[in-house]
Amino acid sequence: MTAATFEMNAIGVENRAPIDLGGYRVHLRRQGVGAPAVVMEAAIWDIALTWALVQPEVAAFTHAVTYDRAGLGQSDASPRPRTGDVLVDELRALLHAAGVPAPYVLVGHSFSGLLVRLFAYHYPREVAGLVLIDPAHEDQDARFPAAIQTMAKSMFPAQLAAMRQLRDIVHTQGPEAAPLPARAAPNARRDRGTLSHPDSQQCDTP
Repeated sequence: MTAATFEMNAIGVENRAPIDLGGYRVHLRRQGVGAPAVVMEAAIWDIALTWALVQPEVAAFTHAVTYDRAGLGQSDASPRPRTGDVLVDELRALLHAAGVPAPYVLVGHSFSGLLVRLFAYHYPREVAGLVLIDPAHEDQDARFPAAIQTMAKSMFPAQLAAMRQLRDIVHTQGPEAAPLPARAAPNARRDRGTLSHPDSQQCDTP
């Protein structure tokens, strides 16, 4: 037994399985029963084990789902570009292939705050709620110093693509188009100049 296998067993995950998404496999970890399912999206280069202490707690009262995005952890690399829309579509395909019923409570940490908002924008009827934990903001890259913007272009292309997608949605359709938690939304609009956000908020989406 490898150290990685021991660590995954130790957190009590009941069901770990690779799901085929058309030529590449993505590893999904499921625990608990109930609805709505809580689906946890890790930060930009993080994997499912990020939620090792959280998943069992959530599984005590409902179905808790974590996964390794394609190209990370135990998941195969995807042949598709790493844009926000592709990452959202891969998550949706994964949940459908695994038989996890919608609607979902989507939890997004850091970069993945952008992804869960994009998911809610494209598939609002499949989302019961959002939880944003220290989320990235769609305008933050445009307000970084030039040197950081240059570095980010090479290091975080998927994050920048998702930011720009959300920024286009918000700027053309209004902030209500890309959901924010109800209690966070007034603060986000008020603090748009400083990019200040609550650390964690929860809401029902439309």
